[in-house]
Amino acid sequence: MKVATILENNIDVGGGYTMALSSLIQIDGYLKKNNIEHNIYVYTKNNLTILQSFNISAHLLKYNFLNKIFSYYNFSLFALYFQSKFQFLSNLEKKLISDKVDLVNFVTTSPTPFVLQKLNYIFTVMDICHRDYPEFAEVKDFNIFRKREMLLQECLAPATIIITESEELRDKISLKYSIDKKRVINIPNYVSPFIINQNFSEKEINEVQNKYLLPKSFFFYPAQFWEHKNHIRIIEAVNILKKKDKEFSVIFCGSDKGNLSYIRNEIKKHNLENNIKILGFISTKELSILYKLSFAVIMPTFFGPTNIPVVEAWYYNIPLIYSSHLKNQVEDAALLVDPLNSKDIAEKMEEICIENVRLNLIQNGKRKLEDLKKSRELGYLTFIEKLKLFDYMRKCWTSE
Repeated sequence: MKVATILENNIDVGGGYTMALSSLIQIDGYLKKNNIEHNIYVYTKNNLTILQSFNISAHLLKYNFLNKIFSYYNFSLFALYFQSKFQFLSNLEKKLISDKVDLVNFVTTSPTPFVLQKLNYIFTVMDICHRDYPEFAEVKDFNIFRKREMLLQECLAPATIIITESEELRDKISLKYSIDKKRVINIPNYVSPFIINQNFSEKEINEVQNKYLLPKSFFFYPAQFWEHKNHIRIIEAVNILKKKDKEFSVIFCGSDKGNLSYIRNEIKKHNLENNIKILGFISTKELSILYKLSFAVIMPTFFGPTNIPVVEAWYYNIPLIYSSHLKNQVEDAALLVDPLNSKDIAEKMEEICIENVRLNLIQNGKRKLEDLKKSRELGYLTFIEKLKLFDYMRKCWTSE
């Protein structure tokens, strides 16, 4: 059997790219251990270079806009008739078939499975937050909600295997989209492969401190500037503390996803330019150093049910403040806050300064990280078993 994994995202996607890359690297290792052939395909030379840095080889595909059009075209009733009559294959699927691929693995939530007319596929769902919070423009405006719904409604049911990042999301998918849980595997997210086992010299750390003029002590929020990331509540919390003559510093980093100018204006409006610094999109090396230097990670986000900075805070032994409605991910390894209540966030920012509180959170984070590793290992072992079952079924038909 030969499995193909397609990495479609680019690195500036942020957390979605990290999840996809991490999944690809882990799957590649498990397939090799089990003597299952694995072809990896990417659309950019940058992704080729990134994979090479992890000693993984890949094939460069020429991006074909017609494939994207074809994927959405196949949602229509006309396409249903057309395909059943003329049996047209896309260039992508022809390429995969010529490479003797049996099963296609999509490591991100993608419409590309609808390009496939013959090959079976593995589908990944990172979240269904458009259902949880349809108010946000990023999942509502210009038919984004309908596009997401159409994608999940049509691509989940035919998938051979579905991968999610938590039991909670597995249950939601089963409930909301009438999917058999036996087809869904929970493989929890882990630390970004870019920052695992990174070591830095004192000189490198000093260079980052000097480059960004970092304060001696700061709260860190590594998140792109989406609305749902809720930067505004942190600004309000810092303002509350400042009015009490308590000066707290916060570092934001991440690329603009439409909300950055608003956040900048709010910082300026509250005269917090000396308290809150925005670094923009930074390198993975700088990200690692900022984690190491931070006093605490703060993440009052709305979207979940899990987020990677949580795991990375535990990895670096940094205490964490996190949204209370996402408590299933953290249990007792974070101070929980109401993401709508800036006063609550301000109080937790003060509480996390207490030494015993910090030590308890760090210790609980270490335990959670170990539990996470075990759950992740179990998820990949289940994944391999399902692949073997598919291979057994695959022998029922010819590949010609």
